[in-house]
Amino acid sequence: MSHKLELKYARSQRELADIVEERDRYITKYNEARMLLVETQTREESAQCEIQDLRRQLRRYHDDMEAVSNDLNAAIREDGANVFIKQDKNSELLLHSPAMASRTAFKAISSTLQTEPEPLIVHMSLPRTPPPTQPPSAHHSPVDVKPSIRRRPYVEIPASLRAPSFSRDVSDGDLLGQRNKLKRTISEPQVPCRSTQRKLSPAIERPIIPKNKKDKSTFIPPKELVASLISHVPLFTSEPPPHAHCIVARRLLLEKYGVAPQAFLGHLKPGRTSSLNKHMVALPQKRYNPALPSQPGAHGLLFSMRHHVVGQTFALFVKEGTQALWTYYGEYKGVLCGKVTKQVFIDQADEVKQDWAQKILVQKSDEYLSVKARISLRKCGQSVTDSNVKNEMDRLKVMPKNRQDLRSRDIIDALVRGDEGLEIIRLECVGFDHSLVEDIRMEGLFRDAFEGPLPELTETESGDDQLNFR
Repeated sequence: MSHKLELKYARSQRELADIVEERDRYITKYNEARMLLVETQTREESAQCEIQDLRRQLRRYHDDMEAVSNDLNAAIREDGANVFIKQDKNSELLLHSPAMASRTAFKAISSTLQTEPEPLIVHMSLPRTPPPTQPPSAHHSPVDVKPSIRRRPYVEIPASLRAPSFSRDVSDGDLLGQRNKLKRTISEPQVPCRSTQRKLSPAIERPIIPKNKKDKSTFIPPKELVASLISHVPLFTSEPPPHAHCIVARRLLLEKYGVAPQAFLGHLKPGRTSSLNKHMVALPQKRYNPALPSQPGAHGLLFSMRHHVVGQTFALFVKEGTQALWTYYGEYKGVLCGKVTKQVFIDQADEVKQDWAQKILVQKSDEYLSVKARISLRKCGQSVTDSNVKNEMDRLKVMPKNRQDLRSRDIIDALVRGDEGLEIIRLECVGFDHSLVEDIRMEGLFRDAFEGPLPELTETESGDDQLNFR
């Protein structure tokens, strides 16, 4: 009885230590959040001051613009054809082309104000002859006019008042060209949006298989380790692959053969029209398992703790990109060839260690439960025997996730010390099931497949991504 009480007391002490550690972590996060809040408030106050200054400056700009507009209107009313306005001793506003609008003047002013004012529309006379190349003098000659046409006068702004984006004068030809260009753009037929277009058939709209993507939690095995486990195994060359483009959509495997959409291992369950027997299938993703075979018929590695594929022959479908398309690589057999050493695991990034620890914690299969049971027994100071491991596995099966004794740190420490290790399974190609490929083709499961040539995977590309067992 006293021994059980001691174990309970030791477990309570560990839980208390974990709670204290978690409390300290939350206190640290709270202090960081408070500091960030104070800094944010300080920035907000300074931003408010800047906004007030900008508003005052904008108000002054509006007043100046209104004064210039009033002067311009007064000058236009005095002279119906060409107007010469003196602003001060150093600058002049010269209105020399009644056929042009004063848009340049007001756009130059409004560009500094970030808002475009109301356009100034004035009843002006339109000359029948083109405007002179040089600005007219104050003693200009009268011109013929059409009083029924409304035009905006052209205003030449001095260099000191021009905005940076209006460094040159806009000629009549420039505005006329822009107007014609706008007319052509409006008259051209508009392309409908994608939502209104008819969806292309799979034969036309072919999906593209992108290259693999790196992930922060990518388990990178040493090249020497991969070479030592694969190089001595002879390649399967007795027969070529049955189809160069044997790619099938995952949802069609579900509809026809009953393969679960999120499962790594399953069984092909042929329908009534198929003569195939129940067939085991593995569907790993190269994005999470970069040491998989680089091409159909090649050998590869799988890092896991489950033994479902060890000693079994199964059909291997590999997902090479991000779309739900899987390539048939052939018939493979799993061979258990060792474990990952503690030094290899230590050399991995922290994200990799955390990812594997979290995976071991949440998995409910017997292989992962046995790993957690052994780690829990060592943590409690008990001997790791078969009976104790079995009893601990039974206890972990019924324990809720939120009340587990183990943490991610415990799993990582066990892998770093070498108490546990990720098992290495070699995938050896043993042939190709031509009847399976023919059955898939007869059922029309290639209608969503990529019909072009398969992307060539180099040795570098085949080992770029994560080795998660998913």
